[in-house]
Amino acid sequence: MREAARAVGSSLLLVAILIYMFGIVTHMFLSSNEELADRFGTLALCMWTLLLDGALTSETKPTLEALLSEEEYAMVFILLCFVFLSCLTVMNMLIGVLCEVVSAVKQLEEQTATHELVKGTVLVLLKQLDVDEGGDFSKEEMPLVFIFPTAFFFFLGRVFFFLGGFSVPTVCLSVCLSVCFL
Repeated sequence: MREAARAVGSSLLLVAILIYMFGIVTHMFLSSNEELADRFGTLALCMWTLLLDGALTSETKPTLEALLSEEEYAMVFILLCFVFLSCLTVMNMLIGVLCEVVSAVKQLEEQTATHELVKGTVLVLLKQLDVDEGGDFSKEEMPLVFIFPTAFFFFLGRVFFFLGGFSVPTVCLSVCLSVCFL
């Protein structure tokens, strides 16, 4: 979740920097034009116009038509470049957040499935080896693991295969051996 918040924050910072940079450029070229003073008269108005009409694309058409009517073709190109860059940045931010959420859900599902597999397999193995059916696995019943190796190696094989090669079988074997020889 932290990574997603960091990605969103950095993307919004990048959009703010783009608005400021393009605001300075548009103000330099359009502040002297009286017809466009309501949209580009000051730096704050330039940035506001870029935010609403460029980054949020609320009314891009009237702004472009006003620039075209004043024959500011270079500024039309600059505004279109800004719209492209800001929309691309916001789209990448959303894709990054979506990928982060999908990755977190996948990891949680894999952990849950692994936990359930190990829990179920160990429980079945212990119930098969519980001679007195008391629900406790005593020190005396531990050598039965080596008498019935098919159950033990079936358990180890399933856990080892499912976990993708982690050292869980080695840990299980060392625990069993340490309990047997204590």
